[in-house]
Amino acid sequence: MQLVTNTGWRIAAALALVSACGEPEADTTDDRTTVSRAATDPLASAEATASRAPPGRSASASASKDISTRPIDYGDPDLRCYKLTAYTSPALKDKPHSVPTIKDMYTGFLMKAPWKGTQYIKSMRSVVDNKAVLHHLMLLLQHDDGPEKIVPNGTGVHSDGDMIYAWAPGAQDLYLGQDVGIEMPEGSLLMLENHYNNRTGAAAPDASGVEVCVTPRKPKNLAGMSYVGTDMILGTSATGSCTHDSKEPVHLIMAFPHMHTKGLRMKVEWTRKQGVRAVVHEQDFDFNYQRVYVYDDLVLEPGDKLTTTCTYDAPAIFGKGTDDEMCFFFSLHYPAGALSRKNLFQVLHGPNVCMD
Repeated sequence: MQLVTNTGWRIAAALALVSACGEPEADTTDDRTTVSRAATDPLASAEATASRAPPGRSASASASKDISTRPIDYGDPDLRCYKLTAYTSPALKDKPHSVPTIKDMYTGFLMKAPWKGTQYIKSMRSVVDNKAVLHHLMLLLQHDDGPEKIVPNGTGVHSDGDMIYAWAPGAQDLYLGQDVGIEMPEGSLLMLENHYNNRTGAAAPDASGVEVCVTPRKPKNLAGMSYVGTDMILGTSATGSCTHDSKEPVHLIMAFPHMHTKGLRMKVEWTRKQGVRAVVHEQDFDFNYQRVYVYDDLVLEPGDKLTTTCTYDAPAIFGKGTDDEMCFFFSLHYPAGALSRKNLFQVLHGPNVCMD
């Protein structure tokens, strides 16, 4: 994995900010609608799509034809599952990693895909071993190649990686529909990146990671994850937009809102090319309960735009630390790679980023 120094990380961030500076576009219409509650509120069932879930209603699993947070019986005899977890060393993958008492330490565990040939991910389940030290984790497909190794105290920059899955407290497991999968080329190099925040006062063992289930059967639709939101955080609110500028429709099937401890609320609006607006997501944010949101038939046409607004309970700046802030609406979609923009934000987040 290509790494940069902390100085390089901040330079890249600054360049990205410069490239995106400017005020958000003014509202051009008050013609707003609200998309399906099954899409915007995991507390609403797939059947109850017309109104918000009442306050205090307990959370339930959600599903669409393309993705589910409930297990799916694929009836596939070729399906195989593998656990990719933090390890002591490449030679001792069955032994947990020792997490030092360092605040906000990003540790990357590089590993070769344990399967043969090109495979397609059908499900992703979190393996959370030590909640006392684990802030969140990500699984990425690397574009470069290299040896299996541990990268301690990484920068959190992923210019050469595609995010496949992310977990934070409260997030659910994901099961892709029969016609959807994530392609894993033969010989893939994967990186499990665990964000540790060990305040226990002593080194602590951890073997957290992801269980992925794959099949050699190629599905109809190949999916990918894109960064949507903004890095331009300075104050108690932040707004960023993502204009879909490819030539084909994009099916957004799941989103994972992510902020840190100052995060209060996230709102995502969908402005169609014709000017009609819809609220895709509008929820209070709880750092200790970061759920995924499943969508059914949310299709972005070329020229459509998503606008993400995050609010915080105290002045905040963008950064990778727990006391810094983020504003991301991680979006799983198909076709893979279709929700992206070519600009300097790719220096920080890799090719699959949609930020204007």
